[in-house]
Parts: sequence; structure tokens; C-alpha cells
Amino acid sequence: MELTADSRQLQEGSTHVQLNWSFSLTPDLNLITVVFTLNGVDVATVVPSTGNAGPALGFEGRFNVTGTSQRATLIIFNVTEDDDGKFGCKLNTFEGAQNKIWKRNMKVEVVGTFESVVLGIFNIIIS
Repeated sequence: MELTADSRQLQEGSTHVQLNWSFSLTPDLNLITVVFTLNGVDVATVVPSTGNAGPALGFEGRFNVTGTSQRATLIIFNVTEDDDGKFGCKLNTFEGAQNKIWKRNMKVEVVGTFESVVLGIFNIIIS
């Protein structure tokens, strides 16, 4: 199975930012769960077989998730300095009688504030 992700720079104060992981499963793999992490801490989970998806306890107002058969998306409601770090997407799959876990990380760097970037653009335009 192949997982694809990248590094991102996010503006502090940005809203509803999506972090996407694309993947393809071979026909012999069954997807059990998709778990999203931030610096090693579970922040959200998708359980495709039940349709359950959502943030982990304590992260309800901070993150949301969506998932399809080939894509998993973690949504950050409001980017803060706390979002600077390593986000992970962990696929828990089952093949025959064997459990397999696939992981891919995405480095996120939080830079500046959204307001300062907008103000900077405004200053450049009127100069």
C-alpha cells in the first residue's frame, strides 16, 4: 500500500485548514481504522466499517475528520502555535490473519499570523 503526504506551512489564525493523505489499498487489505496524530498523540479517528469518525476526547473543538476509500483528511478549525509539529496518519489494516499498520507523517510549520499576512499584503498594495 502507498501513502502520500507532504510538508506544509500554515498561517496562525487560518481556519478550516485541511491536511490530506491519499492512499490506495490492494484488494487483499481491509481498512479497519485511520488514526490521526499530532506529535505522537491521537487526535482523531475514522472507523470506515461503522461510519464513525471524529476527534479524540479533548480535541472536539479543535479538529474534525473525513475519510473515503482512498483519502483521509484532518481538518484544523483554527491554526495555533500548538499545531506546529508532526502530524501523522496511521492506517490499521487486516490482511488474511495478519494486522498491518501503515504510517505517514506530515511536518507542519506554523508561521506568522493570518492577520499580519493580510496587513502586509494591504501595505504592499497601497505603497
